[in-house]
Amino acid sequence: MTITYLGPKPGSLSGNNNSKVRTYSATYLLSSDSVTHTAYDVGSNASLPYIGQAHPQDPLAYCNGLSPQQTNGFKGWEVTATWTTENSIDGEQGQDADPEADRPKITWNGSTQNVSIYKDRDGKGIQNSAGDPMLALMDKNFYGVTVSTNVTSVPSWILTYKDSINNAAITVGGLAIAAGVARLVFPGGFISPAQQRGDFVYYTFSYELIFDAIELHAGQLLDQGYNERFTDDNTSNGLRAMTNDDLTAITEPAQLNGLGERLIDPTPATSAYITVNRYFQKDFSVLPGVTT
Repeated sequence: MTITYLGPKPGSLSGNNNSKVRTYSATYLLSSDSVTHTAYDVGSNASLPYIGQAHPQDPLAYCNGLSPQQTNGFKGWEVTATWTTENSIDGEQGQDADPEADRPKITWNGSTQNVSIYKDRDGKGIQNSAGDPMLALMDKNFYGVTVSTNVTSVPSWILTYKDSINNAAITVGGLAIAAGVARLVFPGGFISPAQQRGDFVYYTFSYELIFDAIELHAGQLLDQGYNERFTDDNTSNGLRAMTNDDLTAITEPAQLNGLGERLIDPTPATSAYITVNRYFQKDFSVLPGVTT
């Protein structure tokens, strides 16, 4: 049982340049001597282009599709091959015969969310006229990137990288990101089902970097409570319960000055906040598509 490659179909060559993304197409003729031959058998013929192979005249264009089609019973076949330069930049081809050698694909995204805020744009605490803390709402614009890459196995480091932020400055998609700004998120379906390209079995692995404001990564809690620090003739840095003017224990938390001392007549400008580090800091240089 033989599949015979007969060469390009006359008049089948085509190409297109759309916003600097170049695409090409060509159809090849093949013949079969067996009714048992399938589209997979025909599309795997060694004389045809293979997925990831460079275009013969445009080295940045890679083969991204093969479509076998019967044309004369079981004997005649046509296979249409397509090439594209999508994701090929900086003189480097976007796709390769080895899936893990493909360039990571970077997609920019953004969203608007309604969030609670405790400080105004000048960093002053939001309080009522009596100094009680208040929460306000505002629409905040979040943006980031989704990066997709091919892997032959699930990266082991994902077990320790969830809920983390970058510990150093990075660059992704040509944008420089300061330390502590990028938050790593694994979206639903971040590992695809198994795929095959030639002899390679691989998975598409995706992750998101969300570029939040730095203060969103570190929780800011108003410094307040029921006890205060004090120092007198007999005690250094002692701790005691705060009381009202009639020496009864307070029933609502009172604000502190950041040193554990009670804050008298707090204002938005004098309120103190305690920083709570909520996310782990990790080396993001291991992420595909990220440079330092």
